[in-house]
Amino acid sequence: MKKLPAFIAGFLLASVIFLLALLSQIRLRHEAETNARLAFAGQMVRIAIEQKERDIAERLAAFAEATKSDQMFSLRLLAENNPTAPEVNARASKFLGPMGFSFLDITDSAGTILSSGRFPASAGNSIARKMTQLSGEPRFMEDNLMGVAVPTLQAEALFKVADCITFHALGGIVIDSALLSRLSPCEGVTVFLRYDTTTMGLPNVQKISDVRNRRIMINDKEYPAVQLPFSTVDGKAEPILIVVLMKENQR
Repeated sequence: MKKLPAFIAGFLLASVIFLLALLSQIRLRHEAETNARLAFAGQMVRIAIEQKERDIAERLAAFAEATKSDQMFSLRLLAENNPTAPEVNARASKFLGPMGFSFLDITDSAGTILSSGRFPASAGNSIARKMTQLSGEPRFMEDNLMGVAVPTLQAEALFKVADCITFHALGGIVIDSALLSRLSPCEGVTVFLRYDTTTMGLPNVQKISDVRNRRIMINDKEYPAVQLPFSTVDGKAEPILIVVLMKENQR
């Protein structure tokens, strides 16, 4: 009879150890599943943004090639020296919408605007600094849209008319909440942008932390998260896309 309490105590101890081990295995398996989901979501967002960058570069290159081949553009600009002709001045605005761009400009090699898609009246102004910042690969740039600073992805394409005179096509898109929403690969995954002190694509945020150990605090609640850096034109504070699992697997 004296051995019974010891047996029960041993049994209970073994049961507790087994239960703790089981709970640890469940927790580890849940963490592994969450990390796998997070890695998959991050990879899908990376692929989506890289595809968006390729689209911008390809459309801009196609626009440059079409402008290079446009005989009326060359005739009005070079033969007649008439940059205000509609074939020159209105060319960017004609293609801005069909290309799905927010910005589209044609400049000479000095950065003087010949045609502006969004601001036709800006022809003759200089955007030389912007031109020198852009390249054939789309990059993050803060630009001005209707007097408001907005985050954008923009690139540049060079083309020569008459095989001797170089012009530049500059253009790209605004990064807005609608675009960020489309980057999400599935329900329960939120994609938002952080740059400088701005957070875009994440509504109703009062408090937010940095991503540490694949976790982020939003309004005092912790979520799995991964961040994807953007290449920027000026080397300032690096903008980042943050991918958050707002809904984890429930069991």
